Amino acid sequence: MTMTFGNNSARNEDVLEYLDTVAIISESDIHGNITYVNSLFEFITGYSKNELIGKNHSIVNSGFHPPEFFKNLWSTIKNKKVWRGDILNKKKNGDLYWVDSTIFPVLDIQNEITGFISVRYDITERVRLKEAEIAQYRLRSLGESTAQILHDIMNPLMLIDSSLKIIHKKIDESIPYDQQDLLKRVLKMESSSKRIGEICRSMQMLMHGTYEQKILDLSTEVEAAFGYLAEKFQNKQVKFDISFLDKPEDLRINGNSVQIQQVIINLVNNSIDAIEGSMDPWVKVSLENLGQEVRLSVIDSGLGIDPKIQVKIWDAMFTTKDLYKGTGLGLGICKKIVESLKGRIEINNDSPNTRFDVYLPKLL
Repeated sequence: MTMTFGNNSARNEDVLEYLDTVAIISESDIHGNITYVNSLFEFITGYSKNELIGKNHSIVNSGFHPPEFFKNLWSTIKNKKVWRGDILNKKKNGDLYWVDSTIFPVLDIQNEITGFISVRYDITERVRLKEAEIAQYRLRSLGESTAQILHDIMNPLMLIDSSLKIIHKKIDESIPYDQQDLLKRVLKMESSSKRIGEICRSMQMLMHGTYEQKILDLSTEVEAAFGYLAEKFQNKQVKFDISFLDKPEDLRINGNSVQIQQVIINLVNNSIDAIEGSMDPWVKVSLENLGQEVRLSVIDSGLGIDPKIQVKIWDAMFTTKDLYKGTGLGLGICKKIVESLKGRIEINNDSPNTRFDVYLPKLL
């Protein structure tokens, strides 16, 4: 079978006239030297027919694709198969353009290859829109990552700021300072500063996909998290209770300490903010061994979450808090971290109060 569009072909003028308006068509010999181009090929590339005939198709090579790309292309069509793919080409003036290309061999009656026909469609605009979409997504992801870092370091920064204000006030008013209290506040600031460093390092590891995991005792992580939250509880006059229903060795998981504490701190912070100003506010945190899993529960004196927003609360940037008071990142961060540890986080609607349950695979 012979298929040609060249000068020796009997062509249907109506079909060719239509193809000239929608497709970039060329024909080449077995070496890739051009033997025919249609008018749209000339229009798109900026080359005239006289400049193209006899030249190799490499005349429009942009240099974008690696040698392996064209090696695969040639291997396919020389094996009498059709090749299809997207190619970035270069015009005469140096501008680049993308084409959706289909290249198939032309066979004679002996089933031997006599040349190749290429049918291309300009998809430059489509590719640009896709690239713009990807760029927008990356910017949005970068924005969320930046917001996440700011969200996570805000708590230790607030502790440092609070201690500095108290120290500054005593100095300004020449109030005698208790040495033990001063040491306590300095140690707290030192601990908060260390936590900021840990968060930044953990984010750096996350960006490189190298989050370190080790065996953790969840009871130790809860106590460490509450160490950062103690002053906030005191300032907000919120009662809190921690209960471990099993021995520490039965509450072990494989995870990252900074991540786990992020989950606990974010959940408890949400509780404190939600019940602020209510009568007799309280927060309870419990750990329980369920056999294959360890359950971390954070319960507060609130009366639950409106079913209408329960799906939305996991979305980044969704918040019911006042402007400048919440970013809407806390629960979204918790969900991502828990799922990265092959666990799950749920709202417990059977509880008379607001309750979040985190289930993590137990170290067996």
